[in-house]
Amino acid sequence: MNIDPILPMPDILKASNLSAPTIYREQRAGRFPPFERISARRVGLRLSVLNEWLGGRRQWGDVA
Repeated sequence: MNIDPILPMPDILKASNLSAPTIYREQRAGRFPPFERISARRVGLRLSVLNEWLGGRRQWGDVA
């Protein structure tokens, strides 16, 4: 079984070493992956997506 957990924002901030405003700015510019909705008030990223971004292997500007 391949488990790909969704990481909450505090974990994303620690792993990326970026602030929340910087992440939102980078998302608008297409340089950071879009979040998935966890609940009505929480968002996160799949661990595999965050690792892809950390490795610099994908352009995020083509994501809607």
